[in-house]
Amino acid sequence: MERPDATKVSTEKRRRRWSAKFADSLRGFRFAIEERSFRVHLTVSVIVVGVGVVVRPSVIEWMFLLSVVGLVLVTEIVNTALERMARAIAVEQHPLVGQSLDLASAAVLTASALAVIVGAAIFGPKCLAWLQSFWS
Repeated sequence: MERPDATKVSTEKRRRRWSAKFADSLRGFRFAIEERSFRVHLTVSVIVVGVGVVVRPSVIEWMFLLSVVGLVLVTEIVNTALERMARAIAVEQHPLVGQSLDLASAAVLTASALAVIVGAAIFGPKCLAWLQSFWS
């Protein structure tokens, strides 16, 4: 009796496992989109990218913009995950659960503030120059 090739079996299992993980991630993204806060952040992100297409930032500026946009979306997803987990496991309110949720919310606020600062630093001078071209 011939033994199955261990490499082939583990590769097939790994593929299935990665495809299942990818499906889980897409399902998680769908859950995120159901949340109002995430939809707001996603809408603002699309607007930022649209303004970027018009204003034409440098490659480095694009990297900063997309990094902070991604940071905001990721922190919002983590915040949502913690909120759902807290609802699922907390039978009664515990101060540490509330503090954890407040910390996650603070992470979203911090990421959003950073995104505003980066956006203002990149778009501000370009928009001012564009507006001044109309007044000159």
